[in-house]
Amino acid sequence: MPTEALACPECGADDATGWNERASVYDGTDLPDEDFDYAEFIQGEFGHPSPHASRKTVLRLGIAALVAGSIAFLLAWFL
Repeated sequence: MPTEALACPECGADDATGWNERASVYDGTDLPDEDFDYAEFIQGEFGHPSPHASRKTVLRLGIAALVAGSIAFLLAWFL
């Protein structure tokens, strides 16, 4: 809404009359409603049910990095 606007150009609400009862609360905000299924959205966007499904991958990468770092440290120590 413009800073100097006296009323909402979409629903007609202003300081004196308050919100227009016919206007939808979420109209034009692009927010999901109560029927939005986040898990379904993630599945469609990323191909797995949730962002937490990759914890095993992160753990495996962490262990691999720890092992590689330990080997590099030992090689540097003894060479």
